[in-house]
Amino acid sequence: GIFESINRFYPAFEAKFPEENKIWKGLRPCSPDGLPYIGFAPGYTNVMVNSGHSMMGISLAPASGKIISELHQQKDTTLELKGFEVGRYM
Repeated sequence: GIFESINRFYPAFEAKFPEENKIWKGLRPCSPDGLPYIGFAPGYTNVMVNSGHSMMGISLAPASGKIISELHQQKDTTLELKGFEVGRYM
């Protein structure tokens, strides 16, 4: 549907549908509450998790990557992580 709508918005653009083996695909893991898991895995100081972004993974990657880098550098995080705890359903 996305590909087919290109010509409606850009009629002069000649889009070619990619070959099947060139189409990017990936899992879209999500949590029960829809919020990603960001932070240290419970019980570990050397395992970090940045997952569960559902269909927003690519658009949220810069922000969550920044948070993970702040945690790794032992800095205060830009965003309050309450609610994103990795072990919140344990």
